[in-house]
Parts: sequence; structure tokens; C-alpha cells
Amino acid sequence: MTHYHYYESSQDKLGNCTRYSYGDFHQVHALNLPDIELFLIPGHFEGSDYSGGLANKSNHRSFLKQFGKVQGVYDLYGGFATYAIAIRKDVAENHQDIKECLDALENYGVMDDCDVTALEIEMQDEFMKDDLVPELRRKILFNGITPAAKILKNLAWESLQDDGLGRKAPDWSFEGSGAWIDSTPIKHYVEDRIIIARAKVKSLPTYMARYWSCVSPQLLFEQSLGGQK
Repeated sequence: MTHYHYYESSQDKLGNCTRYSYGDFHQVHALNLPDIELFLIPGHFEGSDYSGGLANKSNHRSFLKQFGKVQGVYDLYGGFATYAIAIRKDVAENHQDIKECLDALENYGVMDDCDVTALEIEMQDEFMKDDLVPELRRKILFNGITPAAKILKNLAWESLQDDGLGRKAPDWSFEGSGAWIDSTPIKHYVEDRIIIARAKVKSLPTYMARYWSCVSPQLLFEQSLGGQK
């Protein structure tokens, strides 16, 4: 395991607590120092608001789920949502399952593909709930009424489906500890759908020159308009 960086803890002795501050650990360069307990902090398990990513965040929770109760494994935290895992050197070298896990990550940097998919969905939903829907509620007002959060969320998810009619759904990005997507095309689509659903019959013709976000709401509008003739 010479490819790993090793750390020592500023704590005199780590007790039964399983969570410590990342700042409690300091990198060392000499491995034969007497009376110093050494730890690994593998890069596959660490990240923050500004580093890491989907795979690292998934690896972090997958490793703790599998090995979090092993003596000598510690969950680390820090500022800006920093997360990591410290593993006592003797445990990393002698615990067969942990050793195999670390070796496998050197060849393929994901512990559990299914968990990556599940985490991706969780992060997308969190972004929808905490960022996108509140933004839509601030910006979308129709006939003096702000649509309910549930309606906006459902329409936002609807806007992210490839409709096969000349429009590709926006792409998600996963950086640091969260997911992000450009809200501009989503807002345009949601506004389209709100107009079609709530516009009064006599006002429909005023939207004939509207630039629709894609073919799908335009067709719905034309159907609604045609139905009033």
C-alpha cells in the first residue's frame, strides 16, 4: 500500500467514538516512527462541497455501511461538508475484506454501482426540493397565483424527459456534494404547461405568437386552441 498517504492523529488515543474531525489528522512522510499510530485516508472516500463527486460520496457511505463498525475505522468530517474515512494502518493491511476492498478500488473506483444510481436519484430529488422548486415558486406567477410546489416539481421532472420531438432533456452535473442542472429551459417548459392548463379560453389566442420551449407544449396548446373553435 505504498501508494497511499499516511496520517497521524493529534488525539492522544482514539477512543470508542467513530467520528472525528478531518483536522485531527496530519500527514506524515516517515512510516517507521516509533510510538505513532498511523492511518490511511483513501482518496476514494473523501470529498466536500468543492471536491469529490458522486462516486466518492457513494463509496464513503457504502464503505461505512459495510465496515463502519470495525474497530479502527473512523468517519471524518470537516468544513464545507467535508467527508472522509480514516483507517488504522494495521486494520487496512490485515483486515482481509477491507484490504480486498481497497485493492479493488484501485482497479475500478466504485464500490457499488447500484448505490451510485440510488445516490444520483437522491441528489437530484434534493436539488429539486431545496433549490429548483423554490426558484420556480419565486419566478412563476400566473393570474396572481403561484402554483403549488408539488405541481411545479412534477412539471419540472416532466420537462427532463426526452420527448422525441426535437428536444433533448438538459443534462445533470454532479460535483462536490450535490447535483445541479440549468434551470432556464425547465422554467420555460413549466411556464408553458401552466399557461396551457390555466389560461382562460378567451385569452388563448393571445399566446399564438409565443415561443414554446419545445414541440410538446406547442402541440398541447394547438389542441387546446382547436378545441375551443
